[in-house]
Amino acid sequence: MSGARWAAVLDGDCEGADRRRTRAEAEADAMWLRRHPARLDRVTHGHGGVVRVVRVEPCEWTGEWVEVGS
Repeated sequence: MSGARWAAVLDGDCEGADRRRTRAEAEADAMWLRRHPARLDRVTHGHGGVVRVVRVEPCEWTGEWVEVGS
């Protein structure tokens, strides 16, 4: 799991999330993201807007960033 990082993931988009070395950095990103107007519009109009801090790593077959564990 050497390539694993932490990320604040919006609506399950691990690939589009900024990846950080520490959970604290990802939590700071999540706090900023939760207040972002575009995210608030998604929530208001029923289009998601769920922000989660998760551990991610590159998939060994596709190279895409995916959530690790549960």
